Formats: sequence, structure tokens, C-alpha cells
Amino acid sequence: MYKSHKISIVIPCLNEEDGLPRVLSGRPPFVDEIVVVDNGSTDKSAEVARRYGARVIVESRRGYGYACLAGLVGATGDIRVTLDADNNLFMTDVEPVLAHMLEHDLDFVNGTRFPLSDNSLMPASVRLSNAFISWLVRRLFRIPVVDSQCGFQVFKAGIIARLALTSPGMEFSQEVKIKAWTHPAIRAGEVPIRYGKRTGVRKFKALIDSVRIVRAAIRLSRIVNVR
Repeated sequence: MYKSHKISIVIPCLNEEDGLPRVLSGRPPFVDEIVVVDNGSTDKSAEVARRYGARVIVESRRGYGYACLAGLVGATGDIRVTLDADNNLFMTDVEPVLAHMLEHDLDFVNGTRFPLSDNSLMPASVRLSNAFISWLVRRLFRIPVVDSQCGFQVFKAGIIARLALTSPGMEFSQEVKIKAWTHPAIRAGEVPIRYGKRTGVRKFKALIDSVRIVRAAIRLSRIVNVR
């Protein structure tokens, strides 16, 4: 529990048996449950997750968005936090983000990785695509998001159904931010977090995924009411 709130950590996972021990070993004492969503792993990810005390949910539909949503819906916490399984985001950042959320009475908080402490931690192609997509999201939706693609996201449980999230892939992260910031009944914010060297194979493909994400943003701009 954190200040009387039950806390769930949701971790989408696809073949991350090397990264999971590093992530899960940093579990803060106030975290009530960790939900690892196995999205079709062919390694020992699920076994590793259980060994470290996580509850495993299987999402057979392949896709980052499907995995995140399955975990968010399947978690039981009053506040639910999404993190990555590859050790580039840190559980030690959860407490200050929770403190910011509660202090400012926010319903959703996004973590921003930028500016990076070390540019070598992220390939230039990924940095450039993220910068462009985040700029596009700010222009299309007039929201102050700095890092529209970050997987570190904190939700009060009651807003998840209101967001009506549907994106199956990497565009899920931007859909969350767009809908949270533009929803008239949701208070959203963003705080800096740390970013580290990832473990394992990077899933994000800068060109292919960026094109899909940009197309998804344009589609959302036609249906989302901008404040």
C-alpha cells in the first residue's frame, strides 16, 4: 500500500527472461502486486516472473497494446503502473511519481525520459522518431506531452474504462496520452524519470513502428475532441 492506495505494477513481456530478474528484484515494499503479461514468449519469461513473485497473465493476441491493456484490466490495484520488462525503466521511480500524482490530485501521470542523461542509451533513429511523433501529438491535440511513447504510465483504476483504449501495438502509449489529456473528466500530468540501458532485443522498429504510430495519431485526430 502507498498512502492507503493498493498499487499494481503491470509489465508487458515478450521474451524478456534476461531483463525480468533485474526489473522484478527492484520491487518496492509498498507494491501490492506485479502482473507480468506474457505475450507469446518462447523463452522462460513466465517461469522467471513467477519465481520473483509476479502473477502471470497470458495474452495470446500479439501486440504491445494488447498486452498492456490485458494487464491494466487484470490488475487489482487502486493505482496501476505500466513498466517495461527490459530494465530501461526503474521501479525506484514509482514512488516519486505516485507522490506527484497524489499531491497534485491527478488521475494519470506519464513519465518522460527526455532529456536523456546519456544519448548513447537510445539509438539516434529512435530518439529522432520519438521527438517527431511527440511534436506531432502536441500540434494535433494541443497537449503538453513531452514523451508520447514512454511506457512508464500511472493510472487511477477508475479512468481505464473511460479511456476506451483499443490500439493493439506500439501506438498504444500515444493513445493513452492523447485520450487522458483530452478527456474532460481526467486530470493528466507528466514528470521526468530515468532511462537506462536495456537488456535483450529492442522490439521497437524505428521506421515501421513510427509510420504506424503517425497514422494512428492522424486517425485519432479525426475522432478525439481537442479541448
